[in-house]
Amino acid sequence: MQHPVDTIRVMTYNIHTGVGVDGIFDLSRIADIITTHKIDIVGLQEVDQGVERTDRIDTMEKLSELTGMYFAFGKAIPFQGGEYGNGLLSRYPIIEKHNHPYTFEQTGEHRALLYVVVEYGQDNLLVMNTHLDHRPDDTERMISVEEILSIASKYKEMPMLFLGDINDVPESKVISTLKESFRDAWEKAGDGPGLTFHTEDFKRRIDYILYPEPTGNMDQSDLYFEPFNAYTIQTPASDHLPVVAEFEVYVRNNDKNSANTHSDNKEALSEPTLTVNLDTALAESYQHLIFEFTVGEDTLKTGGGFRIEIPVGYGETAGFLWDRPQIESRDLMGYVDATSSMPSDVNMKLYGVAGGIIQCEIKESVFYPGERIYLHYYGRMQNLARETSIRAQWRKSGQSPWIAIEHEPAITITPQNAATIVVVAPADVAQGEKFDAAIIMLDKFGNRAINYNNTITITYTDPEVTHPEEYTFTTADSGIIVINDLSYNSLGFQKISATDGVLSSYTHYTYVWDNDPQYRRYFGDTHFHTGTGTGNTGFSESWADNLGGDHRGNFTTQEDAYRYVRDVARLDFASASEHDAEVFDSLAWKEIQRIADSFYEPGEFTTFYAYEWTASEGHHVVLYKDRGNEHFSSHHHESMTDLWGALDEQGSPALTIPHIMWPFKDHKMWSEINNHYRRIGEIYSLWNNRFLLPPNDDPQRFELGIDNPWSYQYAWHRGHKIGLIGSSDNHLGQPGSNAYTIHTRHAGGLAAVLAEENSRERIWHSFSHRRTYATSGTRIYLHFTGDGNHMGSTYETNKPPEFHVRVGGTSIIESVHLIKYNGNEYFTLHSDRPEDDISEFIYTDKDFSGDSMYYVRVIQADEYPGRTYADPVPGMAWSSPIWIHYKD
Repeated sequence: MQHPVDTIRVMTYNIHTGVGVDGIFDLSRIADIITTHKIDIVGLQEVDQGVERTDRIDTMEKLSELTGMYFAFGKAIPFQGGEYGNGLLSRYPIIEKHNHPYTFEQTGEHRALLYVVVEYGQDNLLVMNTHLDHRPDDTERMISVEEILSIASKYKEMPMLFLGDINDVPESKVISTLKESFRDAWEKAGDGPGLTFHTEDFKRRIDYILYPEPTGNMDQSDLYFEPFNAYTIQTPASDHLPVVAEFEVYVRNNDKNSANTHSDNKEALSEPTLTVNLDTALAESYQHLIFEFTVGEDTLKTGGGFRIEIPVGYGETAGFLWDRPQIESRDLMGYVDATSSMPSDVNMKLYGVAGGIIQCEIKESVFYPGERIYLHYYGRMQNLARETSIRAQWRKSGQSPWIAIEHEPAITITPQNAATIVVVAPADVAQGEKFDAAIIMLDKFGNRAINYNNTITITYTDPEVTHPEEYTFTTADSGIIVINDLSYNSLGFQKISATDGVLSSYTHYTYVWDNDPQYRRYFGDTHFHTGTGTGNTGFSESWADNLGGDHRGNFTTQEDAYRYVRDVARLDFASASEHDAEVFDSLAWKEIQRIADSFYEPGEFTTFYAYEWTASEGHHVVLYKDRGNEHFSSHHHESMTDLWGALDEQGSPALTIPHIMWPFKDHKMWSEINNHYRRIGEIYSLWNNRFLLPPNDDPQRFELGIDNPWSYQYAWHRGHKIGLIGSSDNHLGQPGSNAYTIHTRHAGGLAAVLAEENSRERIWHSFSHRRTYATSGTRIYLHFTGDGNHMGSTYETNKPPEFHVRVGGTSIIESVHLIKYNGNEYFTLHSDRPEDDISEFIYTDKDFSGDSMYYVRVIQADEYPGRTYADPVPGMAWSSPIWIHYKD
């Protein structure tokens, strides 16, 4: 008995240019049908490309973006300034594309054949797609059929599928001629008449999925297809109905695939191999992956086989990595199945902390060298664009140890099309000072859009600046350009904007001073996780295996995260802060410090040494300025007083930055005061945003409430003299990522520092003096002084203090609040509602009569009021307080 090595779903669909029977043009309906039914290959007819009637949209490019599939288009005729013809979507890479215009004897609309070769596992697959002439006379259709069969015969050694709107019924001469070489999938596996075309007058079956006839002249390929199901889908999205056929794929029993042939060449098969059918996949695309395990020189016995671990998330990373494997239903995401080249069952086990381990083992059988096990995975890929290696091991039998497969398969996840333009420039410059600005193209998930190649128009608010006014991206730019040697001649807030006519930039203000400013604002992220340095890149079978580093399976690297935060997020400073789990040892800590040093470039990008102390009293990021200090684990220093005592004994500069998460009422975050080590704290991170708090963000959850023990207002009231920063707590290798779209939900806050220069020494000095502020992820410009003293300061006076507030928003500012605490309560002393993206005011507290604390809260307007997952989320900022003692 022969077993299938794969199953695939194929669709043919005349989409009527995307216009449904309701007269509505909507390509998303077409895409939803394809993704909902998890189709692997789709042949489309009546496709527009740049045509006036369908808004000049490139239909195939748009459908590719919506479905995450590879695409091809074949022109039949020019039409309304664009082209009209056939299209094809494929989960498998398209390695050849051909378009054949048919010979026509009569006048009228000409037709064409689109045929492509896709990379199907270790084989190539020919897919033919067409739309034949519609006239009652079959003359043109018969000519086209002859040309179809002629082209097909040239690929007779290759497996093939034929799809299309044939415009003829099953009993016609045209279909009969095609069936001399092809079978009709509907006849073999469909139920009922399979009617696909309807008007007011009649219904017919004219859309077909065909496959080679084994007794015909196309019977030479190693693979062949047998349909086991065929159906139509009832939908108003077109005047045709889509036809779907599901095929089992078999390998012929010839010498090329026999176990004996392979066993004669043991040198080539000394070790088992594992391959996967795809090298690349689009971010968050649905894919059908085939992992092919080939037995080496060691025979496998019962319980022998292989296992892999795919990147599956949980908690705050769920939904960003691959769909979790499941065996319940082929129609649900993450379905896995296993087959083999032998008539033997393959047992499957799914386990691991996140459920990402898939184990395939043979049942009561022997597999000889050259035999194969095929593991099929049907699900969505991660939305993080990077190369992903699949951890893989094998064993000889159920009693044998697991051995690493030497060459792990890898898939490169590529970004989707650009969805956001981000412009980054320094926050502070002097008049006439030279500076650089970067323009970054991101896809909707925050990935660098490396294939962007459009022209952007660049505008500047300063009319006197000398600058380029447009730029055309090239492949070499990989989605990022840097404009060098810019300078502003006008004082005050200035900005740079960019657009390509569709996308507009997400940008921020630069403040231009009349001379060299004392302090400049630098933005950074002191808290993100990856796992590098923990020595944990093996299978995460249990919590003990998985609690190191990013405690999410270690699918990212610290180097990649630093490159992202420096080159894509374009932050000024950063530090990885891995969890101090049991696997976090001295070697890991040494490696983390080495990596931090390798990215430190004074004046350009600053790194620190950090880890996350994860005790039950409340997590803290322990931050060091200098290398060579100890990591004091929460397993050995279980209380904050123990930790601070160890830091005292060590005697080196250190900060312990509170990281507040769930607002547990009984936590002990603020039970002990230490204004030496706890100078700054995180008021905003991933734990404020909508991903963990659906459906909306809660940016102020850690600010408000004098009686709430997780609130900073509570902490200040109890005597904690602590400044504010934001951080990301990112676990996905994208620290500094903001909520640019509704899809970049794994976003956190930013720390802003007022420092003399971008270096460890000066930024650390500003941390220590609380010259910091927090944002919810956007680069809001915030200036706040009391009698000339900057945020974070403490000073004495007996005069009414005068406060100067200056804000440059990244969108319209809803309000700026100057908040006062007088020892008993917090209240808004003054509010500004500028209905603009700039606010500046001076306010004197004439009621100052005792010790007081002041800080500033900025709230930007919701650009999409009432909409869940507003895009982007309204930005916020919080200054560090200013403490003023009343001097009698």
